[in-house]
Amino acid sequence: MPRFPAGCLALLWLSLPGCAVTPTPESGPIDTPAVAPGLAGLCGGLPTPQISLTLGGKLLTPAEGQPVDVVVEGRVQDTGGGSLVIDTCDPTTGCKPTLALLEVSASELPDAPVPADALVHVHYFAALGGASVGVGGVAHHVVVQNLSAWGSLTSSVSTADRVWLIADTSDGALVDVPPGFDPLVITTEKSACDTFPVQHGLRVSASQGKGVFVDVGMRGVVDVTGPLEGHYTVRNLQYREDDAGKARGYWIVGS
Repeated sequence: MPRFPAGCLALLWLSLPGCAVTPTPESGPIDTPAVAPGLAGLCGGLPTPQISLTLGGKLLTPAEGQPVDVVVEGRVQDTGGGSLVIDTCDPTTGCKPTLALLEVSASELPDAPVPADALVHVHYFAALGGASVGVGGVAHHVVVQNLSAWGSLTSSVSTADRVWLIADTSDGALVDVPPGFDPLVITTEKSACDTFPVQHGLRVSASQGKGVFVDVGMRGVVDVTGPLEGHYTVRNLQYREDDAGKARGYWIVGS
């Protein structure tokens, strides 16, 4: 395992089982990798995630041209099976418990990416048609970030500002995420897949640094120091363009 200097991003490119594992250098030119063994079969992409948020028993559903942009904060009451139940009522205020249910179903997503009892800040965006995603497009994007304190409560899980989960899905067009939505920097680069529909790879980093490149159908990890300190796994399920539009699906889990 390579050693990395303190204060830097530790970068590693991971391929699927049976593919080579090659360290990604911190400096030097950014090259598009050749198609790795096993990648060619994934150039068509994998199924995109399913994401929804229910608040107070009501499923938040966007209307045509009217995106949903909601922030929810609270304590994780229950987690597992792709569901996250959040109690948004500070028990010291005397309010009645109000539960938010975040559901994320995605290929290979860990069963409980957010630990129970964590205090979290959830930012959820959903759009149906309109300028945000293009006519007929459907998009969902969610960020779950740790809070060291919330209301009168102090976290017993973590005091770091790490991101627990980022999940994204769109069908028919790409989501126009509001500026500053993602705490991590997520950009696209040319894929090694020379196929149609055209696929894109993802590069994920902190505010500074080269980050990690993850091609379509692949998985990568990046270790971040500083305010967002954590070990982040990136899964690029699909990021394509064709005559029918654009579709995207990925998840990032921090630990």
